[in-house]
Amino acid sequence: MEKALYHNTSYKRVSGLESVLLERIAGSGASVFGIKEAVRLTGFSRARAHNLLASLAKKSIVVKVSRNKYCLQETVFENPFAVATRAFAPSYVSFWSALSFYGFTEQQLRVVQIAAAKQFGKVKVKEISIQPITLKPKNFFGYIELNGFAIASKEKALIDSALNFENAGGFGEFTKCLRNAWKEINKGAFFGFLLKANNRSLNSRIGYLIEETGLSTSKRLLQKIHAKKSNCFVKLNPAKGRAGNYNKKWNIIVNDSIEETKGL
Repeated sequence: MEKALYHNTSYKRVSGLESVLLERIAGSGASVFGIKEAVRLTGFSRARAHNLLASLAKKSIVVKVSRNKYCLQETVFENPFAVATRAFAPSYVSFWSALSFYGFTEQQLRVVQIAAAKQFGKVKVKEISIQPITLKPKNFFGYIELNGFAIASKEKALIDSALNFENAGGFGEFTKCLRNAWKEINKGAFFGFLLKANNRSLNSRIGYLIEETGLSTSKRLLQKIHAKKSNCFVKLNPAKGRAGNYNKKWNIIVNDSIEETKGL
């Protein structure tokens, strides 16, 4: 006899057809699925597949992630990154979530932040929140496939976070992450991604931070982004006011302190 691929751990009764659907889904290895996948895997009609998924959702055996996107309840906790990126495709894990994954921050997050090519709303799946953050098409690059989900490379996670420090816990937290990551990242890839983003304000902020925190790097690479610095003065921390000293080299209004990380 063929061994069942899915074992129901719920005390609620599962019908024969529901059991077939669950076994086929488990056997497929799909982290997220919808009616189309259910029909393909089982041969059931769309109406039957829809009713079965609705019934399993009521029994809390499957969880609805987004419109016509479901996952097995245990998958939410076992691999939330895979659930998030598959449910809101195309997308990849980035920002503070990726920085935490790589160990560049000690913060333990309950929110899965993903860079999305389209606009989606924030959702909560069981105890886990998924926060899609829309990136412009020109910035949707620099991710890799890892453990069944797409995630920004170490270098791109920093670049994405620098586009809006608030997506990485704020200016101070980003600066700490940059310092912690610096020895591990590929400097050529980091500066290459920075130039590809084609954001002069970003170049000014990153260039200033690298120099002021004493991070070791090639003068040639720094010169490349210095040549494409902001044409006007920009705030170091966009979340604060304009009061501060002016750094003419990088055209930065120094409106926040980085003394805590300087020289580390």
